[in-house]
Amino acid sequence: YLDWNEIDASLKLIHDSNHVAFFVTQFSHSAALHFQTDLMMLDKFSIAYMDAEQQLECAKSLNSDSVAIIISVNGNYLDTGSKALHYIKKSGAKTILITQNRNIPLSNEVDHVIELGHRSGMRYGKHTLLTTVEMMSCRYFALYSHENMTN
Repeated sequence: YLDWNEIDASLKLIHDSNHVAFFVTQFSHSAALHFQTDLMMLDKFSIAYMDAEQQLECAKSLNSDSVAIIISVNGNYLDTGSKALHYIKKSGAKTILITQNRNIPLSNEVDHVIELGHRSGMRYGKHTLLTTVEMMSCRYFALYSHENMTN
């Protein structure tokens, strides 16, 4: 299950912003790097730091024209990235949460939630995340690659 309306709306935010940053922990960083690389191949620059201090500094640099993509399969980013979340909220940046745990309070505080399936399949969350990121990359290509071909 994927909500393609949410994905398309999220991809439009990414496309239209000049400052896109990923906020992740552990394994989610691999998925963020994968998505970042795919976006870069389509001329869309984004930032994906693994280090918590670098993420905090990045969060401080966001503004209302920025997009913050929070990837947290289990919903743990609320605990580990609370300082960065404070600055993300303060910045007025558009926010996208990619998670398998829709029940976390953070899902009520973001602009878009891309749900990775039902929580009962948590042991598959990492694989679902990678598949979703790949599908989002393909969708971004389908929606926006024509812009690169005409330039």
